[in-house]
Amino acid sequence: MEEKNIKPLIILERPMINVDRFKQSKNAARAFEATLIVLEMLNLENNYIIIDSKKWQHYFFGKNTILLDLKKSSKEEGIKFLSIFKNKYKNLIEIINSHGDADSLLISKYALEKLCLK
Repeated sequence: MEEKNIKPLIILERPMINVDRFKQSKNAARAFEATLIVLEMLNLENNYIIIDSKKWQHYFFGKNTILLDLKKSSKEEGIKFLSIFKNKYKNLIEIINSHGDADSLLISKYALEKLCLK
């Protein structure tokens, strides 16, 4: 049997950089740098895509997100998406409720629909 060399596609969200939130931005940039270093160590430096949060947020919630509670909207959209699978992913819905949002699920769904299925 022929062995296939399949590498994963990693989707990363660009870290928040905001001068008004310098400490948080610095921490986010450091964590992002560490993530990139680990990907390089695993020989996956060519297997990732970086997307901006506004891209996936606009895809799901429209262009005018300034008035939205994005965490609440993310949670609702993630639960709505999982509800089509009936009770199969009930534990994921509990995790989303506990966590407060479904950002990672929506980022994955965005990447699949917009980037991978072209």
